[in-house]
Amino acid sequence: MIERGKNMNQSTHNATIKDVRQRHGLTALRIAEMAGVPLRVEYLMEIGCPVSKGDAKKVLLALSSLTGDRSVLANVSIKVD
Repeated sequence: MIERGKNMNQSTHNATIKDVRQRHGLTALRIAEMAGVPLRVEYLMEIGCPVSKGDAKKVLLALSSLTGDRSVLANVSIKVD
């Protein structure tokens, strides 16, 4: 069970969306477009605001495709509604 507004993962050492994006030289717009979510959703994730679990998964799937790394809820710090 996921608590509203809480991190999906327990570790405080996980990378943030912004960390991953910057490490791979990606723009927030590119990630949002690839994920099929509004740019504001990607931005909200970067600043630590809760987003829907569905949007979080879409962005993580896009990150995985764009970076070649496995980005999942267990290894990227994201807050969900």
